[in-house]
Amino acid sequence: MKILYTHEALMKSASRLSRFYYEIVSRMKHNVDGLHVCKLFTTNTYFKSLIKCLPLPFTPDSARKSYIIEQLEHFNTYLNLKFRRYDLVHVTDDKSDALRWTKKPIVITIHDVIAEKYNISDWRQRYAPRHELINNAAHVICISETTRTDLLKIYDKVNPRNVSVIYPGCCNQCVSYENKYNFDYLLYVGSRRVEYKNFSRFIRAIAPILSNSKLKLICTGSPFTDDELSLIKQYDLYNSVVNVGYISDDALASLYHFAKIFVYPSKYEGFADQILEAYTNECPIAVSDIACFHEIAGDAAAFFNPESEESIRNCIQYILSTPTYAEELIKRGNERKKMFSWDVATQRTYEVYRRLVPARKRPNRY
Repeated sequence: MKILYTHEALMKSASRLSRFYYEIVSRMKHNVDGLHVCKLFTTNTYFKSLIKCLPLPFTPDSARKSYIIEQLEHFNTYLNLKFRRYDLVHVTDDKSDALRWTKKPIVITIHDVIAEKYNISDWRQRYAPRHELINNAAHVICISETTRTDLLKIYDKVNPRNVSVIYPGCCNQCVSYENKYNFDYLLYVGSRRVEYKNFSRFIRAIAPILSNSKLKLICTGSPFTDDELSLIKQYDLYNSVVNVGYISDDALASLYHFAKIFVYPSKYEGFADQILEAYTNECPIAVSDIACFHEIAGDAAAFFNPESEESIRNCIQYILSTPTYAEELIKRGNERKKMFSWDVATQRTYEVYRRLVPARKRPNRY
């Protein structure tokens, strides 16, 4: 079987999306003949040692140079889809133009339907390629039952038999943790800037806890916005809230391991990589009482009402004041993470491919 993966998810030096495809491709590459990733250049942390690419002709240190690199990658994928022999295409991002360039079966993995559910930036216009890909793909893989259920409600013309759920796996645990902070802290990981992430309510909920203790909050990701800084200042938390920016996987693993609690206050998600990361690094978690988090976390999390500051605060205070419960959450997390395997995810993805492509005389090694 000859499989092509498109380039889009690999454009950044590191991202959760590129890590997702690295875990699948790195396993499938050793067992499936004819697997090809359409990438001309790469500085992606995960893929640079996995696939052969050309060195960058110049450093993309400006918008114009980045645009040139992007167009070269775009053209390379076009050439691969037009002229390389293959059996199916797995597009790695919903902005792919693969539908325009091939009549071979297309597989797409959907991580969430947040844009559609919250009508972010008029999704029908901004996400037109995604809309066409989902409606015309030979098969859609969703990474949770929550995402599958919501996708089929929104894309009501899609045949449910062509939509399956394949859970991602847990990544390897850090072998050597390093605690860079001499204080206890809660941990928040990921985006904060859209309303459904519920970050402002989370800050208001934990303000009394931070104000009356030496506990701090560490956030990763983008710098605080002016509105976030204003909120932090309003509750006099300037010295209690720390933003460490974008950090390496090992540094993030250490943050989880030494955190008192990882808190995920979002009002909606399609999946929850952070929950698996917390489990892998033995961190107790407190999360919103929403369908996706119940699906992923089961009984290995403390749940709160994301619409209630009091509920968020009480849940966190209970874990902080009950060390035995925190330890129990860690033990449950160690068991729960066994449900999520990259080897299983890879095999099930291959089974999707096999259903779309007739078996050959020389079967691959799955």
